[in-house]
Amino acid sequence: MTAKPGPHRRFHIGPRQVVALLVAVVVVLFVVQNRDVVDMHLFTIVVSAPLWTALVVVAALGALAGFLLTRKR
Repeated sequence: MTAKPGPHRRFHIGPRQVVALLVAVVVVLFVVQNRDVVDMHLFTIVVSAPLWTALVVVAALGALAGFLLTRKR
């Protein structure tokens, strides 16, 4: 008697997940190393804040844009 494979799916890490993980690690390292306070200019608004704050916001906006542009319809 041969046993049929069950409904269990094995966890598979593909190349996209590896690249995403590497990018996430680089972003975290970049953010951690840039903790100085800087002046950020947006049109006429000037805000003084830690650089890591702007980096996290921009990374989150980039991730959101990537998610919205690649999701299945």
